[in-house]
Amino acid sequence: YFISKKSHNEKAGIIAAALLSVTMGFIFHAHLSTNDVPVTFFITLSLLFCIQFVHSNNYRFFFLATLISGLSTSTKYTAAIIIFPIILSYFINKRLSSITISIIFDKRILIGVIIFLFGFILGTPYALLKISDFKIDVTKVFLSRDTYKGFVDEGYSWKNNVANLNISLGLPLFTLSLLGLLYSLYKPTKYKIILLSFIIPYFIVIGTFKRDAMRWVLPLIPPLIILTGYLISDMMNHKKKFFKAVFAGGFLFVFFYSLIYTIVADTVFYTDSRNQAGKWMIENISINSTIEHYSAPLRGYLPYLPKT
Repeated sequence: YFISKKSHNEKAGIIAAALLSVTMGFIFHAHLSTNDVPVTFFITLSLLFCIQFVHSNNYRFFFLATLISGLSTSTKYTAAIIIFPIILSYFINKRLSSITISIIFDKRILIGVIIFLFGFILGTPYALLKISDFKIDVTKVFLSRDTYKGFVDEGYSWKNNVANLNISLGLPLFTLSLLGLLYSLYKPTKYKIILLSFIIPYFIVIGTFKRDAMRWVLPLIPPLIILTGYLISDMMNHKKKFFKAVFAGGFLFVFFYSLIYTIVADTVFYTDSRNQAGKWMIENISINSTIEHYSAPLRGYLPYLPKT
């Protein structure tokens, strides 16, 4: 809401907040203990500070953005892409005509880097306390971009990530968000460019992974919804009544469709097949039986069974 209100208008903020509140993938993953939810929060908060920095030219927001970006990167390393909007917001405020080689000696850049590192160490202190272990773990993260051992290598996952966005948003909102993305590319503003400078690089990077998960596209949802809010707000303010009627009606349809879609998806937590399978196994299979199951990396997909 605040990002849209600050960068566009209040109507866009209300629309974006309303749509996000009924976005299935966003609500669904909020139930789960994964780092994708807090990293989405930190990324969105950092984008807010970037927008406020460009709006006010107050470097307090620039430093807040670097601090939060450090925390987001410590939460999940792919969040380091948030650095692009921060750098871009700095250049926008500097204006291209005034940029010279002396920019690398700007003390505010150095302070921003220090604050970023402070935020990262604050969230991941072992990176400093156990540097050798940290290097090993970072290497493992980059190696884990490949597919799981024993599974077919289907190549890069850009196509699958588009499908995951479709599932997360639902087809109507997914279609509307694509229109919002195209609209922002067609009619860019400095605020839209800041959001796009995260959306596009992040999508490219996670697409290089040779495996995918719906939760990995979660950080893309808030900025995409914001761009959608821009589109609907502008069309509802259009001079022609036809556009006003179409997009007002479209917004209401997408909102209520998404609400029902989210409610139905949430029922999965009451009818989880893993719980049902676990219950059936306890009731029908003897205690000393041996059951063949998936390998360790996919243990989360196994039926839930008591430890004793």
